[in-house]
Amino acid sequence: CARSSRALPLSLALRASFVLQLAPLTKGNNLPFRRLCADYDAQVLYSEMAFARNLCKGEPRERALMRRAANEPTFGVQIATKTIDEGVRAGLAIAENGADFVSLNLGCPIYEATRRGLGSALLKKPKKLSRLIGGMAEGLPIPLEVKVRIGIDSVNIESVVEALEETGIAALTIHGRTAQQRYKKSADWDLIKRIAQNTQLPIIGNGDVLTLHEARNRIENYDVSAVMIGRGALTKPWVFQEYVSTSHAVRSLFARPDSLTL
Repeated sequence: CARSSRALPLSLALRASFVLQLAPLTKGNNLPFRRLCADYDAQVLYSEMAFARNLCKGEPRERALMRRAANEPTFGVQIATKTIDEGVRAGLAIAENGADFVSLNLGCPIYEATRRGLGSALLKKPKKLSRLIGGMAEGLPIPLEVKVRIGIDSVNIESVVEALEETGIAALTIHGRTAQQRYKKSADWDLIKRIAQNTQLPIIGNGDVLTLHEARNRIENYDVSAVMIGRGALTKPWVFQEYVSTSHAVRSLFARPDSLTL
């Protein structure tokens, strides 16, 4: 019961008008950019990924990633960790700094993360992963969301989802590529849909959502609770406003948004 009550805030953020979320873009989701997206009606926003160990050590660069813009309606901080204790300690610091939820990164394919056994490297052992996530969810005072890829070099997302069903997480974000694929192949949205249809977990779909049309298509046709947009928001941060409104905001890609006026 305690777990479901903690999950409520993030679940509320998945309601119809909030289903387009800003992905945790590395070197992109800094506070000024998130503030700009929030100005354009982004309702659920993620920080850049922070290494939990460095966060626990109090390193200024990592702690800066926890800063929240005043206009961010629902804000989560994403971390990378492989131990319960470290994840909970980082999560407590994140909660104390005013975030609404913690996001655990299990999808990062970069060597800097995987060489430490972090990010997508953790997908190798779903049962071990279940213990890690269950322990973190139990120890955190705010909801825990988890972001994964569909595998490392081969697809094992079904086993991962099965292992996470009873861990108490608030939502699961699935990027429809393996870590090895990086961005070389199209995201497998048919697989994301199949997973969403066969789990009780709220599924957030991610991958190749670059335009408003693609966002609407994924939300309306793939049975996900929400969709995450990253690179598309870098090009067009007002895509969130377009989604919320019934008519598309007409802007040139080269137009200067009002929010950027000096």
